[in-house]
Amino acid sequence: MATSFRKYIESKVGNDFSQRFCDEVFTCSLPNLSAVPLTVPSSLGVGLESATRHPYIAVMRIDEDSNVWVANNETAAVPVGATFALSTSELIHGANPLVKYVVGGDILSFITDGTDVEISVAFYTLAGT
Repeated sequence: MATSFRKYIESKVGNDFSQRFCDEVFTCSLPNLSAVPLTVPSSLGVGLESATRHPYIAVMRIDEDSNVWVANNETAAVPVGATFALSTSELIHGANPLVKYVVGGDILSFITDGTDVEISVAFYTLAGT
């Protein structure tokens, strides 16, 4: 059964000291410069499958001194060069989690220019909240 985002927010006082544990957590040790995909869950648990795409909040955390780029339904890419360019990837810096709205079936892509960067992605459901 997916953890409700409303319950996540209601339990959150600050500094993550009161955050509920999530039952939709995925972890990975990212290799250097190799994009790794993760498909957003498309169900809310046993017996709750549906043809609709369930909405989630994805909470993405990485090692404190690391950088990871993430893209939704695109392949993540590390920026190149010292000029601004349009990108489908967003930076996750280890000091703060990145929190994004996603739906079941979306494919998140992660890439790092570091080595063996640890990442966790927790999906909190918005369905029924």
